[in-house]
Amino acid sequence: MNSVKKLRLLFSKENIGGYLVPKNDFFFNEFVESCNDRLKFISNFTGSAGTALILKEKSYLFIDGRYTIQAKLESGNHYQIIDVGKTSILEFLEGNYKNVKIGYDPNLFTFNAIKNIKKKNKNFINKKKNLNNKIYKNKKKKNCNKAFYLDDQYSGQNYNDKIEHLKEKLNINDRKSFFISSNENLCWLLNIRGADSKFAPLLNAFALISKNETIVFTNLKKISKSIKINYSKNVLFVNINLLKSFLSKNKKLTIKIDPSSASFGLISFLERINILHKFIKDPIFVLKSKKNTTEIQNLKIAHIFDGVALVKFLFWINQVKLKNKIDEISSQNQLEKF
Repeated sequence: MNSVKKLRLLFSKENIGGYLVPKNDFFFNEFVESCNDRLKFISNFTGSAGTALILKEKSYLFIDGRYTIQAKLESGNHYQIIDVGKTSILEFLEGNYKNVKIGYDPNLFTFNAIKNIKKKNKNFINKKKNLNNKIYKNKKKKNCNKAFYLDDQYSGQNYNDKIEHLKEKLNINDRKSFFISSNENLCWLLNIRGADSKFAPLLNAFALISKNETIVFTNLKKISKSIKINYSKNVLFVNINLLKSFLSKNKKLTIKIDPSSASFGLISFLERINILHKFIKDPIFVLKSKKNTTEIQNLKIAHIFDGVALVKFLFWINQVKLKNKIDEISSQNQLEKF
């Protein structure tokens, strides 16, 4: 693969012997936009989870048991396929390439993930600029589909009430703030939805919750005037490219942040500019799990629609099964139509 050869040419200059390319982007979604699908570019693998390990002489693709056949078909000519259920990347390196310096993009791994790796392997080298981006020249344009507001009749609770409850729970004041690094949690808190993930209505964004305002960092092309009208003046939308400069200008804040959902790169930046930060578990994970009356009722309605579709699907199978026209793909397509 030419892409692998080009990546290896960078190793000497970067003083590394290998490089990790994960599937995810820095929002850690299960499905990423094509413009950020670095793993597909480097390996031709199209599954939703996996990590490539490119070394000077060999290449390995770590996937889970769902993708063993697919990975061999798509990438087996150039990669040795390894099931992470049997051997993790860290175990593999410890047993085979213990002294090889492995580069990685700190924005594509959570803080906790890198912290755990570094406890056992000191040869992981933080490369602030993604090496794959240097050779990935055919990126498609980013998706700019508009975000939309989820009305209270669906959410059951106004976003202002959610924010105030969160502030009270975290004791947010003039000096303390909370950084939301999970876009799923941000979407729940603000009753906002988007189209940044293929199978989930997510808006790729981060947010900083302070005493008097909530700053949402995202692609402003996705935020229409009608969206802004739905929010009070205390909720501001800011270009995501300004995140680091904004944080640099607010060094007096103590930021609470979840290291299990925030990238190693982001937290390293906070440390580098001497912003006080405290690690906590994002309380929104628990808050959003407790469904209110409206959400419960809407879940029931959704299950009715789902149940009707399933009955139609089962009837369809019964009608066509003797005609030898059914297989897994045609079944999937028919089910999606229902």
